[in-house]
Amino acid sequence: DAQLISGTGQLQVVYPPDGVTGVGPSTTLTVSGGGSLFDDDFVGPLQYRFQIDESVLFDSPALKDSGWIAHYGQWKPVLKPGTEHFWRVKVRDSGTPPRESAFSTIRTMRTRNPSIWYVRPLVDLDDAEDDLGNPVADPGVYGKQDGTSYANAFNGIADVKWGPGGVEAGDTLYICDTHVYRARHSYWAPPVVGYIPESGFSPEHPITIAMDYPDAPGTLCGFFRDEQAEVNWVGPDENGVYRTQDLPYGVAVEAQDDGYLWLERATTPTWKGHFGAVYNVPRQNESWFVDTTYVKMSDGGKPGSRLYSPNEGFRFDLGRSNYVVFANCRFLNSQIIADSNLRTGSEEPPSHHVVLADCDLGYCYETQIDLREDMDNWTIRRCNIHHAGRGINCMVGHNLLVEDCSIHEIGAPQFPNTDAHAIGIAHGSGHILQHNHLWNVEIGRAHV
Repeated sequence: DAQLISGTGQLQVVYPPDGVTGVGPSTTLTVSGGGSLFDDDFVGPLQYRFQIDESVLFDSPALKDSGWIAHYGQWKPVLKPGTEHFWRVKVRDSGTPPRESAFSTIRTMRTRNPSIWYVRPLVDLDDAEDDLGNPVADPGVYGKQDGTSYANAFNGIADVKWGPGGVEAGDTLYICDTHVYRARHSYWAPPVVGYIPESGFSPEHPITIAMDYPDAPGTLCGFFRDEQAEVNWVGPDENGVYRTQDLPYGVAVEAQDDGYLWLERATTPTWKGHFGAVYNVPRQNESWFVDTTYVKMSDGGKPGSRLYSPNEGFRFDLGRSNYVVFANCRFLNSQIIADSNLRTGSEEPPSHHVVLADCDLGYCYETQIDLREDMDNWTIRRCNIHHAGRGINCMVGHNLLVEDCSIHEIGAPQFPNTDAHAIGIAHGSGHILQHNHLWNVEIGRAHV
């Protein structure tokens, strides 16, 4: 998919053409040439400067300016959907001093209106994998599989198309049905990650990820069933406990007719009472694997294929995307992670202006919502955050708003943590914590 873009010749618009309508809000403005403005006697590389505005006079508060870009003649601003835009470009060389052209003639385009997209649970019957060991979605499972309707939904969150022809600013993506990972890996089961490479335009025109589609409400599960081999159960013993050595990842969840039960943690290999409990014994030399699993089902019956392993499964990664709303979502041991300056270097700031509203987030062994340096302007409103090592952690950020939330069972025996905050704030400014209900929290504190 390489493109060869030359700096010689006339300054020409490659995309989008003048007067086009229905352009995606994440479109890339692309030009080529411009060298002839300097009689093709220029010091390379050529540099381009784009401006785009909702006013033909380029004087409104909506004006975006790329600054000088010293390569490729491309710029990708995030645009307001359903709006007419005016744009222009000029060019200069890299001489000392540089020679600079005037702005080009003004071109127009209109972005498309917001769209609704759908994704349903991953189906991977042929067990195909990519180079990283991740499952590859089977084609044609959900009709056209282009995400445009429930019948033609994307096949799993890693199959969602983002950007032009897919989810962009102003759009809503419905996560439909319950997403539980069936893994068939010989050694390790990596999580299936839905990377979000696009940003919304503003708080009024975000990318919205919702799980309240009326006919098929969604749940994203961070656990999986290990299907690489048949599981042989021994038991029950005199206390009704079954055991197996065929589950290297152990057990955490029992499937029930109306949902999933997170099993209590037993403290011995066999026990009286305590139905719906599990004891995972780690391997002696490989503590990240489980040697023997002891379990007593909630109904006292044989485990069969009703049990699921923890930690992996499905999750979203914001990367450095901004203006994203998670609305009416249900996450079971499924974190929303984002890139931080501690992990990678980038000119793009970490994710900011992210909203979680009316969400249920629970059963996370680590921190449920972990905000790092410069992840500013996050809002967590009317959420139920429960059963986690830590609830909300904000290391160095600004303007965190947590309001009308229920936060409970943090640092509980099943989810121990030596620093079990309900809300933990280390540094920053402008934080507001109000009207929250906290209970059954091992350590409930906020340092502001």
